[in-house]
Amino acid sequence: MAVCVKPFVSHCPSGDERKEYTANSDSWYDAPKWALAVAMCFTAILIVVMIIQVIKYISFSSRRVMKGGSFGLFNRIAAISRAMHYHRFKIRGYFLPYTFPLMLITFMFVWTTIWTFASFPYYRPGMEYGSPPLGVRAGYIATALVPLVFAIGVRVNPVSFLTGISHERLQVYHQYGARIILFFSVVHTIPFIVGPYQQGLEYGGRETARYFLQYYYDQTEQFWNGIPPLVALVWIVISSMGYFRKFSYEFFVIQHVLSVLFFLVWMLIHVKVSLLDAWYYMFVSVGTMIWSWFGRVLWTLWANEFKFNQATIEPLSEDVTRLRIITPVRWTPAQNIYIRFPTMMVFQSHPFTITSIPSLDEHSNHNIMQLLIRGKGGVTRRLRNKALSGITSVPCLIDGPYGGFLVPLDKYTHVTLIAGGTGINASIAILLDLMRKMERGETLVQHIDFVWTLRSMQSLEWFNDTFHTLSTYNTFSNVNLVVYVTGSNIAEAVAVEKSESAHSNESLVYDEKLYNFTKGRPDLRQVVKNAAHAAQGLDLAVVVCGPPRGNFNYDVMNECAATELKIARGDKLLPRRLFAHSESTECHSWLHSRLHYDVNRSRLPEKIWNVPVPREEAESENENENGRERGNTAQTASSLITPMAINKQGGSSDLYQPIYGLVVGLALLGLVLFVIALQQTKYYLAKHPQRKKQLPSFVRQIAALCRAGKYHQIKIGDWYLPHTIPLIGIISLFILLAAWSLGTLPYYSHDFNTEKSPLATRAGSLAMALVPFIFTLGSRFNPISLATGISHEKLQTYHQYGSRLLLFISVVHGVPMLLQPYFDGYRTGGDAAGRTALQNAWDNNAHFESGTVLIVFLVWINISSMRVFRRISYEFFVFQHVVTTIAFLANMFPHVNVTYMDAWNYLFATVALVLYSWFGRLALTIYSNKLSTAHAQLENLTEGMTRLSIKTKIRWKPGQHIYIRFPFLKPLQSHPFTITSIPSTDSEHSVIQLLARAKGGMTKELHERAQQGRTYIPCFVDGAYGGSIPLDGYTNVLLLSGGTGITCNMPLLLDLMQRMEKGKTVCQHIDLVWSVRSKKSLEWFDATFRSLSRLASWENVRVRVFLTGDKSAPPTSSSIATSIASDSSSNFTEKKLYEMVTGRPDLEALLNEAARQSAGTTLGLSVCGPKLFNWEVMNRVSDIEVGISMKDSCLPSTLYAHSENFAS
Repeated sequence: MAVCVKPFVSHCPSGDERKEYTANSDSWYDAPKWALAVAMCFTAILIVVMIIQVIKYISFSSRRVMKGGSFGLFNRIAAISRAMHYHRFKIRGYFLPYTFPLMLITFMFVWTTIWTFASFPYYRPGMEYGSPPLGVRAGYIATALVPLVFAIGVRVNPVSFLTGISHERLQVYHQYGARIILFFSVVHTIPFIVGPYQQGLEYGGRETARYFLQYYYDQTEQFWNGIPPLVALVWIVISSMGYFRKFSYEFFVIQHVLSVLFFLVWMLIHVKVSLLDAWYYMFVSVGTMIWSWFGRVLWTLWANEFKFNQATIEPLSEDVTRLRIITPVRWTPAQNIYIRFPTMMVFQSHPFTITSIPSLDEHSNHNIMQLLIRGKGGVTRRLRNKALSGITSVPCLIDGPYGGFLVPLDKYTHVTLIAGGTGINASIAILLDLMRKMERGETLVQHIDFVWTLRSMQSLEWFNDTFHTLSTYNTFSNVNLVVYVTGSNIAEAVAVEKSESAHSNESLVYDEKLYNFTKGRPDLRQVVKNAAHAAQGLDLAVVVCGPPRGNFNYDVMNECAATELKIARGDKLLPRRLFAHSESTECHSWLHSRLHYDVNRSRLPEKIWNVPVPREEAESENENENGRERGNTAQTASSLITPMAINKQGGSSDLYQPIYGLVVGLALLGLVLFVIALQQTKYYLAKHPQRKKQLPSFVRQIAALCRAGKYHQIKIGDWYLPHTIPLIGIISLFILLAAWSLGTLPYYSHDFNTEKSPLATRAGSLAMALVPFIFTLGSRFNPISLATGISHEKLQTYHQYGSRLLLFISVVHGVPMLLQPYFDGYRTGGDAAGRTALQNAWDNNAHFESGTVLIVFLVWINISSMRVFRRISYEFFVFQHVVTTIAFLANMFPHVNVTYMDAWNYLFATVALVLYSWFGRLALTIYSNKLSTAHAQLENLTEGMTRLSIKTKIRWKPGQHIYIRFPFLKPLQSHPFTITSIPSTDSEHSVIQLLARAKGGMTKELHERAQQGRTYIPCFVDGAYGGSIPLDGYTNVLLLSGGTGITCNMPLLLDLMQRMEKGKTVCQHIDLVWSVRSKKSLEWFDATFRSLSRLASWENVRVRVFLTGDKSAPPTSSSIATSIASDSSSNFTEKKLYEMVTGRPDLEALLNEAARQSAGTTLGLSVCGPKLFNWEVMNRVSDIEVGISMKDSCLPSTLYAHSENFAS
C-alpha cells in the first residue's frame, strides 16, 4: 500500500503514475503471479504423485507383474527410489525426515527462496510508490502455501483422497511446510519495517525514521493486522515441536486447533486489505477444513450407528488395558482409529492401532475391534484406572479407520515382521491376516519371520492365546516366531510359569516349543540381512513398529535402504524386490490404502480375537482341542473355512475392481482440468485480441467447427437433444461405461456364495465414480462452475443425462446380482432351486434390499425430472427433488458398506461437495443480505407481469440471475429470476429489477399482492449466478428475444450502450429484435427505451418489435411506430423508438442479414426465447460457423453466440 508522508514527501504520485512507474519493476498489480506459480508447481507435483500411485496400484493388480522381471533398468531405478524413502539421517539423537521427503522439502524451500531473493527490486524509491516488492513476493508465496499446509494437516483431506497417501505420512510435509510459511512470513514482514524506516533516515535522523515508521503503522491497516497471524504462526510452529507434544498430547491438540483457527481468521482480515486474489487461497483453506470436519462427523455417525458404542475394558499386565468394541466398521491390517470417550474427555479423540482383523462375513455388522492401550497419562491412564477399579465398559465414539498399506503384503513371498514392545499391535494384525490367507491358499507368502522384543515375559500374556490358536494351523510351520526378552531371566520366568501351572488345571502359558526365546536386544540390522539372504531371488516385505525414541526403527529402515542400493547394483544374492514399512508405537500407521483388501475372510476361532464365545460353542471347541493333535490339522483347517470364501486363485478376482471407478473418476477429473485450461485460453484471447489474430488459420478453422458443434442441436419431434458437442461427450461416456462393463469377461462367478458377479462389481465401481460428478454438476454453487466460469445452468445437461447414465449402469450392476444366485441354483436343481437360491440370497444379504431402494429412488428422480413434471409445479418439483436426492444419498451409505471396496471415498466426496454447495450458498446469501431481509417493491404490469425492485449492495454482470426467497410466502423455496437492470457505477447501492409472469405458485401470489396494492414484501437474495456474456468485444451485436426472453437481453443492451457512451467497447452497432404477442408488452420497458433514446449512441441501435398476436399493429415491416400514444391503454409518448412489424420474425433472414453486415468483422449474438425459437437461431448460427471455417469472405471473421431458454 502506498503511503505519502507529508510534508517530507513533496510529490505524491497518483495511482496511474505508480502503475506506470512500476510496470517493468515487479508491479504490485502483477504480484498474484508469485502465488499462482507456487500453487501450479504443487498441483503439478500432486498430479505426478497421482500418476505414480495409479501405476503402482495397477502393477499390483496383476500377480504376473510381481512374478516377472528381475534386475532391469526400471527395477533398479525403483530400488534407488525406495532406498531414498527408507533412509534417514540422524544428528545427535535428532532424526531428520526420510531422505526423499527431506530432498523434496529442501528443493521447494531453496527454489522459493532463490526465486524471492533473486528477483529485483527489493524496495521502491519511497513508500509513496507502493509496498516493497520483496515483501509482496514473500507474502504471496506464503499465502499460496497456506491451503497446502491445511490440506495435508487434516485427517480427511483431498490430497489423501487423490493419492491414497494417509494423513499420517503427510504430517512431515505439514510440519515443515508450516516452518517454510513462517520463514516467508518473516521475510514478508521485515521489508515493511525497513522500507519506511530507511526512507525516514534519508529525510533526517533516527527520529525522522521513527516518525516515518509510526506514520506508516497508523496509516496502513494491514501493517497492524498482520501482527496477530504472525504471532500465532510462531506459536503454532514452536508448540508443534516434539517436546511440547510429549508433555501433554491432549493440551497440544486443543491449543493447536484454537491457534490455527485464530491464525486463519486474522489471515482473512489481513489479506482482505492487502493482497490481490489472496482471498481465493484462504477460501480454499476454509473449504478444506470444512471438508475434513464434516467428513469426520459423517463417518463417525455412521461408524457408531448414530449412537454411543460400548467398549469393554480389561486390565492386563505391564500397565496395559485391552479394549473390545463390536462395530459394523471394516478395516485392514495395521490401520488405526481415533476414539472419543464422552464421559471422560468429550472434546478429544485419541489414536489407537487395531490389533484384530474383521469377521470373515463381509456382510456382518458385528466385527470385533480389539485395542491394546498402555496407560501413560490423560485418557489412557483414566482407562487403566477404570479397568482396575472393576468397571467393565465405557461409552465411546469411533472415528476411522485410517492408515494401512498401499502395497499388499500378500504379494510377497517372504515377510518379516519386527515389533518392539507395544509395536506388536500393528504386527499381530498383519500376522493374523497373512496366516488366514496362507491357510486358504490366497497369498504368495511362503515364509513369515516374526520378531518381538519385549522387556518382561509377562508381556506375552497380551497375545499368548492368539499365538497358541495360530499354532494349530498347517501353515504355522512356515512361521518363525522369535521373542527377545530384554529385562528378565528367560529360564527362571518359564520355570515359574511351569511351577504355577502344575498346581492348576490350565495349560502352560509360555510354551518353549512355540516361541524361540532369546535373551538381550536383537541385532536388527543382522535380522534384516538374514531375511534378505533367505529371500534370495524372491520378494521380501519388512514391517517394523517400535518405540519412537532410540534406534529401533532407524536401524531397520536404514539397513533396508542399504539392501535396496545393493539390489540396484544387481546383487544376485538378495531379493528381487524389497518393500519396507515403518511406524512407531506413537505414530500408528502411515500409508492409507486406496486398495482396501477384499480379503478372503475365513471364520477363525473366536480366540483369535480374544473374545468370549457362547457356552455351547466353548464346550464344543474345548472338546475339539482336547482331541486335536499337532500332526493332524488338515481337518481343523478345513473346519475354519466357511462358504463365504471369495477370490480363488484360479477365479476372477474382484480385489482390484475399484480400478474401474478410479480410471473413470480420473478421466472425468482430467476432462474438467482440460476445460479449465480451455476457458483460461478463451479468456486470455478475449483480453488480447491481437493474439487471436496471430493464431494459425487452421486453428481458427478448427475453433469455428467446434463452435458449430457447440451451437448445433438435433430435434426429434418435440424432443430436443442436447447440443452436438455435449451430446457427443455424453454418448462417448455411455459407450465407455457400457463397453468397459459389458465388454469385459467374465460376467458371472462360479458360486455366488464365494464371489459376487464380476459384472455387477465392475458396474458398481463405475456407478460410484459418477455420483460425485452428478451431484456437483447439479449444485447451484459448485467448484466446477467456480473453476471453469461455466454457469450451473449450462451444466444441467450433463447433470440430467449423467443421472440417466447412472441409472443405466446401476441396472447393469443390479441385474447380475439377482441372476447370479438364481443361475447357481438352476444349475443344480432347476427353476425351483434357482428361485430358492435367489430367495436365500435376498434374505441373507442386506445389500439386496438397500440396492432395490436405491434403484427405485433413482428411477423416480429421473422420471420426475422430466420437463412435463417440472411444468406441472416447479415448487413441488424442487422440494421433492431435494428430498429424494438426500434419501438416495443416505441409502447409499448402508449399501456400499457391504458391497464395494473404496466406495466410501466417492460418497464422502459427494457429501463434501453437497456441503460445499449448501454452505457456499448460505454464506453468499448472508453476505448479500447483510444478515437482514431486503424489501422488494412490487409493481403490477400488463399481461400478468409483475416488476420487482430491490435495493442492494450486490454487484452483478449483465445476463446473470438471482434466486429470491420470500420468508412470509414460502420460506423453504427460492425462485430464479433474471436481472433486467445493470448495477450503478456511481453508488454502492444498486437497484435489482426483475420481471415475473404470473403462472402459478409463488409468481401468482406475487402478482395478486401487486394487484391488491401491497407494494412491499420482505425477501432474501441468493446470487448472482450465471456467467457473463462478453458482447463488448464484438463490432456488431444482434439481440434476439422471444416474449419474456427480453429480460436477458435488456441488461446486455443497457451495458453495451453505457460502454459505448464511455468509449469502452469496440461495439459499433446493436440490433435488437423482440417478438411479442401484443404491443401492450412494450409497457414493460417503455421507460427504459425512452431513457436510452436520449443517449448519443442511440443512433447506433436498431429496435424491431414483431407483434405475433395483435391485429392493430402496422401492416408492413418498414413502418415506423409514430402513433403509439393513440392506444388509450398505453401511456407511451410519441417517439420513433421501435420498428413494429406484424407476424413472426424470419429468424434465418435476420441472421443472414446480420452476417452479411458483419462481413470481415466480428458478430456477437444473444438469443433468449422459447425452445423452438432458440433452436432455429442456434442451428442457423451453426451453419454460419461452418461457412466461417471454410473462409467465406461474406461472413464475419468471428462469431459468438449465447442462448437462454424462456417460456414465451
